[in-house]
This record gives sequence, C-alpha cells and structure tokens, in this order.
Amino acid sequence: MGTAVTAIYPVTVVPGNVTIAFAALSYAGTLNMTIIAHPDRCPDLPALARYVQREFDTLTSTSCGG
Repeated sequence: MGTAVTAIYPVTVVPGNVTIAFAALSYAGTLNMTIIAHPDRCPDLPALARYVQREFDTLTSTSCGG
C-alpha cells in the first residue's frame, strides 16, 4: 500500500509448562530476537538477556571468511 516496512519483531506463544522461549526473525538485513519467560520460574531473565546480547555483539564483531 505504499508504506515501507521498517521493522518486524517476532512474537510467539509459550504453551504448557515451558519456562522460556526464544523467537528470532530476520528481515531486510536485520535480526530481531524475542525472549519470553515465566517471571517466577526464570528470575534471572535480565542476566540471560545480557548474555544473549553479548553473544550477538561477539557474532557481529567477528569477521567471517577471512
């Protein structure tokens, strides 16, 4: 309809007794990731998010192929 899509974020449903779920979506050269967790069963979610961010930073700063 003439409007550019500038970002897409993945959303997922966490069924049953799943404590944490990750969803990743790549679109137009950008990778977005969503972490959904049960707050009582995963109280260290902020730490997990920091670790995931650190790994993404490592991946994006590493030269591939040479």
